[in-house]
Amino acid sequence: MVDRSGLRSIMRQGGRSPTRGRGRLKYGDPTKIDRDRRQVLADVEAVRNMHPLDQAALYTSIIPIVGDVAGAAADIRRYTNDPSGTNLAFLLSNAIPFLPSGTVSGLIKSIKPRQGGLRELKNIPSQIKRGLQSNLSEAMPQIPNYLRGFYSGNPVKKLYGVGEGAVKGLANIAQARYFPKDRAILKEFGVPVSQTKAAKDAMKEYKKGKELLKTADAESSKNIRDKISQAMKKVTGQSRQTTLMGEQFGKPPAFNNITRGLDEVEFSDFGTKSYNKIMGGRKTGLTSKDFNSIFEDITKAWKVNPKKKYKMNVRRTNTQAAGNLENFAFKRPIYGGASLTDLKKIFDGKKFKSGKEFLSTLKSNNVNVKNPKEVLEGRPAIVVGNVASDAFELGGVRYTTAIKRDGNLVSIMSDEHDLFFLKLPSADRMISVSTPINIDILKTKEKSQRLSKPVRESKEALKETRKVKSKIAEEELAKFPGVDTSLPTPSGSTKSQWYATQALAKLTPTHPDYSRLQKEAGFVPTRIAKTSQTEQENKRGGGSVMERNPYDYQPRGIWWIVNL
Repeated sequence: MVDRSGLRSIMRQGGRSPTRGRGRLKYGDPTKIDRDRRQVLADVEAVRNMHPLDQAALYTSIIPIVGDVAGAAADIRRYTNDPSGTNLAFLLSNAIPFLPSGTVSGLIKSIKPRQGGLRELKNIPSQIKRGLQSNLSEAMPQIPNYLRGFYSGNPVKKLYGVGEGAVKGLANIAQARYFPKDRAILKEFGVPVSQTKAAKDAMKEYKKGKELLKTADAESSKNIRDKISQAMKKVTGQSRQTTLMGEQFGKPPAFNNITRGLDEVEFSDFGTKSYNKIMGGRKTGLTSKDFNSIFEDITKAWKVNPKKKYKMNVRRTNTQAAGNLENFAFKRPIYGGASLTDLKKIFDGKKFKSGKEFLSTLKSNNVNVKNPKEVLEGRPAIVVGNVASDAFELGGVRYTTAIKRDGNLVSIMSDEHDLFFLKLPSADRMISVSTPINIDILKTKEKSQRLSKPVRESKEALKETRKVKSKIAEEELAKFPGVDTSLPTPSGSTKSQWYATQALAKLTPTHPDYSRLQKEAGFVPTRIAKTSQTEQENKRGGGSVMERNPYDYQPRGIWWIVNL
């Protein structure tokens, strides 16, 4: 048998190895041209002798998903015929989509070459789990946040939008995996291809619109600005999706952390205690008991499983391109089927004296009250409503509202973050809960609101913290190449959102990342070498391929494993 040092010596310059030349066998140092020629011939011969499944795995190895599936099929066949530790490592490395090269290397390193077993078999599941989570945290944000026709109500358009998004997502995954620049951006900044593409599209729309506005009439100008605004919503929504997924996987993206605290107050574990802590004791306009009733509805609505870990995104309500959640409270029928205009008519400029009168009036106006017994006892009426929001990372949201007899209401938006209505695998759940929306039904115009002093002070404090963080974020983003602070901020966007879009469109890593290409280049000959070894052993009754060397093949793949 040949020892490990013998494997390395084959690759060492000056080592004696059998070579074929001019029809006879000779020894000595071959020329590079002759060595390369013979190596190509050996590769061709090795591939020719492969099983069809192994050939399919080899030919599709660089194609995401397809290559993973083909590789898994080939390795299942090989492991069934030869249940060694090496073949198990190959099987695991291909059966899991997008398994990071580091995890694969770790599995191969744990192999005992002479015994064909694994040093720490018990650690394999945890390695796989970590590798899977790492991969999903990088792959899932690549899926586009905006899906055409998803909220159109048309099943065909919705299906088309989902299909289109899936195709784009796979393309983004492939680009992030194999393009050195995009791979490096993901590693260095935590920014997926989907986010940079959305930013580039927004900049194109901005530049195009800027030129058209020079000669456009009033109506055309509005349409142009709307398109720019829509493009800004898309890139901001994509950025928000990346941020939420990063929090769910426990890997907050570095670039998005610059704007942390602008669209949300903070992230934490889900629950009223965490919410109150984040709000810093700021007043909601409700008693603790009544506020808990709202959270109970949110918990039931999103089917919060106490056995699973849930994170919470305490969302600001007015975030420009990231969505204006307060707007729906004034314009949509989210109050048990009634709109704010309907409630104004129901109250008719006066307060209700008793819970019985209040409940009766609401019911007679077809307002669906969820807690009628509590209303009779003097508690606020809890009503709910759903709407497709303009916050692209949220989509459809739920409003849970407590309506008081004195005409004041407190509404909280909530939404569980998902993708195509699917929960993120191997990630924590995420519930977005808004800061309180306070409205005086008797005086619906904002400037005439009769809000209590504590509530007003709470709202001002939230605005002030956002103002401070915005200034810091703007200063940091202005340092990125490609950010022109002199350009007018598009309507419906903040300066920080505008600077972030410019920075993303021109984002450049410190160094391109060629590691994936290098790993793929090393893995292909490794598969060739392993398959060639198996086939030859079957033909000649076993034994080391290094001993036989039937095609004078220099086993680069084996060298790669030994020198990991």
